[in-house]
Parts: sequence; structure tokens; C-alpha cells
Amino acid sequence: MRRIAYLGFALPALLLAADLFAQLGWEQAAFEDTCFHFVAEPERLPSMRITPAMRALALAQRKGAVEAIGAKAKAYYASDTFKLRWAQHRQGFTGGDIDPEQRAAQEAEGTKMMTQQMQQMEAMMPMMPPEAQAQMKQAMAKAKADQAKKADKAKARAAKPEPDNAPPKDPKVNIKKALQHFLAVTDGVDYGAAISLQNGRRYFANGAYEAKPDTWKMTFRAGKEASEGARSYARVWLAELK
Repeated sequence: MRRIAYLGFALPALLLAADLFAQLGWEQAAFEDTCFHFVAEPERLPSMRITPAMRALALAQRKGAVEAIGAKAKAYYASDTFKLRWAQHRQGFTGGDIDPEQRAAQEAEGTKMMTQQMQQMEAMMPMMPPEAQAQMKQAMAKAKADQAKKADKAKARAAKPEPDNAPPKDPKVNIKKALQHFLAVTDGVDYGAAISLQNGRRYFANGAYEAKPDTWKMTFRAGKEASEGARSYARVWLAELK
């Protein structure tokens, strides 16, 4: 059974200090990457190998460590770094288009500026010679036609739905899904299950437990203190997202 810590729930509170990440085998970039994939793929828990320093954490410290890591994850999700990465992630599904609201605001500003320029030109026309007035009218007509074409294209983009597989605009939707999935796949763990040693490897004495998925087994290995602490934290987090 491979030793992997899901979402860092078995990591020590010392990991809150970024300069200790490397010492304990988990760098800041790896932490952020794990958090991102937790939300980008809410039906698949990301994983990271447990280091000796992580395994050395005392049982009594694990609940506090879980809460500290959870708080650190929340801070990352609220950061500009995550928001930018999420926007770029969405663009990979939506064809690289900018945020619809941002585009609408830009187009509204462009229309406003165009209207002001037209009004200024119209106010100046009586002071121009007839030939210049004719040229100005032609230029204004062309500008209005171009603006109308842009408006039609904008309406067409707004009416076009996003791909079905596009991530939600609000990542909280996927955070909620990921937390619900975590609670589902870590439910019903028998922390008192007997372990047997065969050919130098550890196995569950109960064959049904040995057939369980890796997530269930890793929850068992993380221990009741860390795992149930993580589940409790996830339930509170979910309540906050409602």
C-alpha cells in the first residue's frame, strides 16, 4: 500500500512557514499546485507522498495541523495568484476569450467614447467648408457602421453558450464539489482494523478492507486524529459555502 497524503491533511503545522516546506519535503509551489488540482478536478483527490518528517508528527498534533493547513488552503483560494490561474484555466475551455463581464464593460466604454466623438464632430461640422463636411459625414457613417458590426458580434458571443465541460466561473462551485467528494470517499473508515504482515508487506487482515480504494486506505494510514479532523474541517467549510 503506497504511502500518500491526500490534500496534505496529515502534514504538520510547521508547514505553515513557507521556508520549511523544502525541509519537510513539500515546497510552497507544490502546496499551491495540490490545492489547485483539488478544485480543478473535484472528483479526483490530488496526492503527495508522505516524507519522514511528516510521518514523525505526533498524533496529538495532527488535528491542529489539519486546521492550519485548511486555513492556508483557504488563503490560497482567496489570493490573486489562484484567481489568475483559475481564469487562465477557464480560458483553455472557452477558447481564450476574456471574461464576458469584462468584455461587456470594455465594449460599453468603447461605445461611450465613440458617441462622444460623434457629438464633437457634429458640433464642428457647421464651421467646416462644404467639401470637408461631406468627407466628415462619410467618415462618420463608416464609423457608425463599424460600431454596429461590433455590437452584432458582441450579441452573438453573448448568445453562444460556454462548452459543457468548461469550469464554472466561480471556483467556489468546484470547491464545494471537491469537499463533498472528499467526505464521500473517506466515510466509514475502520481505524481499528487489524493489519497483517506478509512477505515483508503490510496488508489488512480483512480482505474487504484490502479491496478498498487507495483513498480509503490512505485515510486509515493518516490516522483517526488527522482524518477525522480533516473531515470535520471540510464539513464546516461546506457550511460556509452555502
